[in-house]
Amino acid sequence: MRTSDMGIVDELSKRGIKVWLMGERVRVFPKERLTDDLRREIAKHRDALVAELSELEAALPKPYFRRNGSLVIPFDSPKRYHWWAGGQSVSETIKEISESGGCDGDNETDCRE
Repeated sequence: MRTSDMGIVDELSKRGIKVWLMGERVRVFPKERLTDDLRREIAKHRDALVAELSELEAALPKPYFRRNGSLVIPFDSPKRYHWWAGGQSVSETIKEISESGGCDGDNETDCRE
């Protein structure tokens, strides 16, 4: 893997491997495509990988509450919120969003009052 030419996430994606953060843990799918060389490269460049994934995740829409109190988890939100795909539980997401104010900055009309 040549990390100087492209980001680690791009290189893995080129190889058909999806990668995301679950908290501070790096997750990959499908694991079967990870060779020993790729595993070593991921471990060697873990900090850069986490930084790149964090930057990409920051640009994604976050879950938020509607005025009626219902929780909205956008399908294109960070994978850690996707309870239906092994992400954190809905109660963990509610707690996290409640602690952060419950707003998606671009969705002021949908924030809790």
